[in-house]
Amino acid sequence: MTNSISNLSIRDLYILLLKYYRRPLKPAKILWIFEDEEVKYLDEYIDQLKNLNIRLNIIEKLILSGLSIDKVAEAVDWRDFEELVRHYFKNYGFKTFKNLRVWRYEYDVIAIKGDLLICIDCKHWDRPVYPSKASEIAENLVRRCRYLKNKVEYGRYRIFGVIVTLRDINTIFIEGIPMVSIYYLRNLIEELYTLIYNGVMKEII
Repeated sequence: MTNSISNLSIRDLYILLLKYYRRPLKPAKILWIFEDEEVKYLDEYIDQLKNLNIRLNIIEKLILSGLSIDKVAEAVDWRDFEELVRHYFKNYGFKTFKNLRVWRYEYDVIAIKGDLLICIDCKHWDRPVYPSKASEIAENLVRRCRYLKNKVEYGRYRIFGVIVTLRDINTIFIEGIPMVSIYYLRNLIEELYTLIYNGVMKEII
């Protein structure tokens, strides 16, 4: 009988992710004291993590537990980070697409609901981002949003950009584009219409 992952502690879930991605256990040892031999029993759970939904549930549980986002970033790969972002938007009723390619432009996640189309850049950064780099990323996202706006199949939507990072940062707005930590993404989605109505988030035209 397979043991249930739901019974594992936050520490064990974090170590399990590191093991699944074959990462060193050093990030976990900074938070908890243990020897490698002490967590050998977690190997029996590894196969369960082949299921994407189980991985996403673990990642979300770690984030909601208050574990440092920077520590979560050390245990998660960029593909699952993109899936987690997509998962959040889907939970709020958005139709989503991942890694959509239109001509020479690629979009990490596209979320559509009603007349809104959100282009989302997912940034799995492992170091702080300087303002000049953040501005460059926002400008690049605006360029790709404008390209979509000029395509017949997307031109009918009101298009907005969002940058989501797997780092613990305060939400900032760069020329009307929010750069938000995954920790605050739910709040952003819930406040989306208010931010748009108040002109804080600006439509790409």
